[in-house]
Amino acid sequence: MEKCVGDPSLASDLPSAKDDFEQALSYVGGDVKCNLPILEEKEIIKEDGSVIKRTMMNKARTQKRTVVKDQHGKHVFVEQLEDVPEVQHKDDLQNDLQQLLNRFCGEDWKKEAE
Repeated sequence: MEKCVGDPSLASDLPSAKDDFEQALSYVGGDVKCNLPILEEKEIIKEDGSVIKRTMMNKARTQKRTVVKDQHGKHVFVEQLEDVPEVQHKDDLQNDLQQLLNRFCGEDWKKEAE
């Protein structure tokens, strides 16, 4: 959470945590594939003119689809899963950042060592 005190019109063009994260990913390159978490930004303007910007990650969600064929025909079961270990691992922001930094910095260190 960040708090900016003053004129809210001046804070409108400040970069957010989401913008910083996306810019950091652009430096690494477009060919790196990772699962990006869904980030939601909220901006609250208080009575005194201060602006509070909050960036939150959505819960990890996925769908599990099962198709069963039996004598009565074909049945499709869709199950909503939230915060299960398999899903959390895919959207783990800390893991994604660490992997990106290791790939990016690892290549530079290897080049310098040669």
